[in-house]
Amino acid sequence: MNTHVIKIGGENASDPRTAEWLARENQDGSKIAVAISALRTRWQLKTTDELMRAQQVYNISGMNESSKILENLFQIHIQTLKEAKMYDPDLEEKLRFLFSSYFPYDLAFSPDILEQALTSVQEQRFIGYGEVMSAHILSHLLDTRFQIANTLIDHRILKTNTSLSETLKKEIGMRVDQWINTGIMIVPGYVSVANQSILSAYGRWYTDKMAERVAVWLAELGHNSILHIQKQDALRSSNPTNRNNTQILENLSYYSAAEITGARGANAQVLNENTITRDLVENNIPVWVYNPFEKDAPKSVISKKWSEKSGIQFIDGRDHVSTIAISGFSMSWPWLLARVSDVLAKENISIDSIVSSETEFTLTTYHHLDEATKKTLENKLQGEIGEDYSVSIKNNLWLIYCIGDNLTGHPGQMEKISTALADANIDIECLSQSRGQRAVTIGVSSENLQNAIDVLHETLIENKN
Repeated sequence: MNTHVIKIGGENASDPRTAEWLARENQDGSKIAVAISALRTRWQLKTTDELMRAQQVYNISGMNESSKILENLFQIHIQTLKEAKMYDPDLEEKLRFLFSSYFPYDLAFSPDILEQALTSVQEQRFIGYGEVMSAHILSHLLDTRFQIANTLIDHRILKTNTSLSETLKKEIGMRVDQWINTGIMIVPGYVSVANQSILSAYGRWYTDKMAERVAVWLAELGHNSILHIQKQDALRSSNPTNRNNTQILENLSYYSAAEITGARGANAQVLNENTITRDLVENNIPVWVYNPFEKDAPKSVISKKWSEKSGIQFIDGRDHVSTIAISGFSMSWPWLLARVSDVLAKENISIDSIVSSETEFTLTTYHHLDEATKKTLENKLQGEIGEDYSVSIKNNLWLIYCIGDNLTGHPGQMEKISTALADANIDIECLSQSRGQRAVTIGVSSENLQNAIDVLHETLIENKN
């Protein structure tokens, strides 16, 4: 029997249909584990943003002032539950008790390292509370409205001298028998890490990561895990807000999904970049992306399997990319790229792609470099590599990503790309293809981006057959 690990985002956490849907899924005997985000409240107020604001006020003015923000947030939660018809007085009483008794340090430390850690937790003291609150709300609804017992793992109560993620993994292992009898396990989407006095966290936006971890841990315990990511729709061949003829991506590989997610500035809005991991792949855990509330909704399945007929499946673009070109002779010197990379690292500028030839290599970065930064960076690079090489930095290149599986099985893709753009009178400023044959990246000027995406989507996807 499959074990379904479901990531529930903030909007679905405040939707009464979520508990109803889980109850229906539970009726057919499915084993369900849930990683849940902080509630998205009325007025689209983000719980974690308010908790971070409370933390900032606490650091400046102390608990009395920050408690006013927290009390207001609690009342907004109650109002949100009422408007969503998820409210009952017992739930408010439970949440009030949880709220008032909430240990102010979300990170659960063993006493011997707590004192050392206090100075390090200033940014994280309240952050995990939103996810904990959502978990208790869902647990209450399942119990009272649908009479479904459930196992809630509240990681705040765990004490450990090692990482809390490892402790949580152990806790899930210990609760497996109880969970099998109840059918649904609920885990807050935030995990804190305490390793001696060194602190970090999965933190906000990482409910996807928590869901991935739970799926992997259960797979390691012998379960056939399936990871569910709830979205408004399945994955599509491009951003549907920009064009009407996008197509559902029914099947794609882990690697193509990671390529698409990596193009996060391309409006892909696919997955959190930490969802597709080596552990997920090694345990062969498929990922389903779909809208659970839409009857007969299309579904995208990410796995090791894909259609041999796939070819290019996704096309979209990213704006405001900067290019750094180093040109000269003897480009093969091994120290050259190392020195350039070192300068960029010291300036906290990440390298996203490199295209090289015998006389030039060009690096792209998603950092938009203003004129002052460009001049400073050019001088630093020139000083590092010497006068035998020239440095040129340009802004406003726009990148188009053509991504898919089995591109080697579709010869002529580059010819179709270049011909389609030439027919539309669009110049290609740079072009690269990954060695894994999963992605082609094309650079065009800013005024041509949308037209280029439309032309390529029509040529390579809409008219594929």
